[in-house]
Amino acid sequence: MASSSRQPSAVFPSVLIFGPQNNLPSAEVLAELRQDLVENPRLKELVKAINDLPRVWESLTKFDLSLNPVQGSSLGGLKQWLDEGVLPQNPASMPNVSGLPLTVLLQILLYVRYLNKLQVNDAQSHVIQHIKNGGAQGFCVGFLTAIVVSCSGDERDIAKIGAVAMRLATCVGAYVDQDGLFAYPPNKTSCIAVRWRTGSKEDEVLEIMQSYRDVRLPPIQT
Repeated sequence: MASSSRQPSAVFPSVLIFGPQNNLPSAEVLAELRQDLVENPRLKELVKAINDLPRVWESLTKFDLSLNPVQGSSLGGLKQWLDEGVLPQNPASMPNVSGLPLTVLLQILLYVRYLNKLQVNDAQSHVIQHIKNGGAQGFCVGFLTAIVVSCSGDERDIAKIGAVAMRLATCVGAYVDQDGLFAYPPNKTSCIAVRWRTGSKEDEVLEIMQSYRDVRLPPIQT
């Protein structure tokens, strides 16, 4: 009797979580993700989005002249990475205007790589079905990637909606930089969340925060 082998069933997630801007992957992984991007025809909308970002920046600064001090020229570095495989700027010093769209792009590419590793037809549909309770969750800029995944039926949708998310990330990053890195004088932090345990000395905490001249306090939630 001839023996038959069965392929192991793919294991699908019950929830997807996309995080905030973080350190870049290793140079090896970054090169592999770039290769995935340039070789996968289903991701061509992402390639087009990278090439279009300098034009998007030009339109944005014409709409809001107050963004002119922001270093939008760094967006050209993403195109250089696409063309040559090298980021011209140290990621640690990359402004948000280019760092946030790059984060969204890399999260999308890692997710598409995960879909391909499942080795099933219509992998995206299967994943969406399995996360119907937990959903796709995102923290900070990862929220944009979560929207991309949640609204996509296949890889082409992921690329098409992902291109929109990259443009939105560019806009968000520009306004973060306007209030932070490119403010005058520069602000290292634009927003901080503070919490304390029940019963702690609330007056003391507020006094410390109010001792900083430029701090504006929102309503305190109890």
